[in-house]
Amino acid sequence: DEEPEQDSEEEEEDSAGRSLTKEEKELFAPFIQGRESKDQLLHALDTISLAAYTGNVVITGREGLDTMGLAKSIIREIQMMDSNFSGKVAKISGSSLNNRDVEEIVEGLVNGALIIQKAGEINETTAKNLYKVLQQETRGIIVILEGTKRMMNTFFEKYGLLETCFNARID
Repeated sequence: DEEPEQDSEEEEEDSAGRSLTKEEKELFAPFIQGRESKDQLLHALDTISLAAYTGNVVITGREGLDTMGLAKSIIREIQMMDSNFSGKVAKISGSSLNNRDVEEIVEGLVNGALIIQKAGEINETTAKNLYKVLQQETRGIIVILEGTKRMMNTFFEKYGLLETCFNARID
């Protein structure tokens, strides 16, 4: 683990030429440890989309870090930015999702968000069903997968196809 860089107070732009707005700084201050985490956050905010097949996010962190708080802050930001966002949000663990109908859950969250905690616990059948549901262009949803970095890396080694739906990652 490397030491987090200390950001100076002056406005710094990321490689895309955008910096955090005042509101974004206030909302995400507890989660920005340095330049890399700020760049990952900006990338996520700029690529999140209600298009189910893309624009989804993976959030990783060590046990005890407030990855759920970050997920909730991202959802709050989307509610402010996207008028198509319904405001419907559900949270479920990966192991619980294995015992549920993925399509039914997503159907109830049209233009909303689904946060899957400990997503690495998702089994093969559920991963395939989630991928299939995310390929349907008639439904808008944002999915946030949450887990430890190791857990999510192992998960995507097993279910690489699903990774194509998650084009933003915040470690």
